[in-house]
Formats: sequence, C-alpha cells, structure tokens
Amino acid sequence: MLSADGSADPSRCTASHAEDGHLEPSCGFDYAEIDRNVFRVDPQDHVAALSDEEIDAACYVITRVIEWLWQDGMKNCDGLQNRAVVLCWVFLSQLRTLTMTEMAAGFGKKKQSLGRAVDDFKRSFPKIRIAHMKD
Repeated sequence: MLSADGSADPSRCTASHAEDGHLEPSCGFDYAEIDRNVFRVDPQDHVAALSDEEIDAACYVITRVIEWLWQDGMKNCDGLQNRAVVLCWVFLSQLRTLTMTEMAAGFGKKKQSLGRAVDDFKRSFPKIRIAHMKD
C-alpha cells in the first residue's frame, strides 16, 4: 500500500530475493484494506475480542521470546543478530520456506552460527517448531 506521501508501508514489506541472491524488502498487496473497504471487516477486530487472561498470556510469551533474543546483546552483537534471524525465520511465514543455508546466505551469516542459535531456540521453546527444525 502506498501512503499519502507515496512511500511504501514498511509493515507490508516482505523478504524477497534480488537478482544476485541477497534478500531485500518488497511490498505486497494490501488485502486488509480490501477487507476494510469492500467487505467492511476489520482484521484487527480479533485483538479487541481477547480476554485479559489471553492478553496476559500473550505478553508473557512475548517477554520470554524477547528475553531469549536479548540475552547478552550488549556484549555479543553477533549472537543477538543470529537470534534475531532465527526469530524472523520462525515467526515470519514468508521466510519459513527458506532453508537455514539460504537464511544464512541472505543475512550474511554463517550456517553454523545460525545452527547454534536454532539449537538454543529449540531447547528454550520446545513447543515452537517449523518444518526445518528437526528434533
């Protein structure tokens, strides 16, 4: 979606491969705007319907994920970056189709370093898995 000033909405951007293979952002079609304007359905209505307990549970999970991401971020920026790549891989559907090798190459990381972060993620969050994560 283009805003009034002509700039792309960054919340609608996804990772795509450029001609030389590196990852770069690209913006997709704003289906949510069609839902709002044509069908009069607000995709955010489901958030308003959450109970206080559900919101508390979501905040707890988000806090645990962010604590795992941060760890010793002030002392180890490479580890922080590797963990951020792993979280993007796990939680962003547009990246889940990529292999760990492709993720490492796309973000300029070593596959071994991402592998260590993936192993740590699996230990920390045993119930959260994507297809590329073998037990």
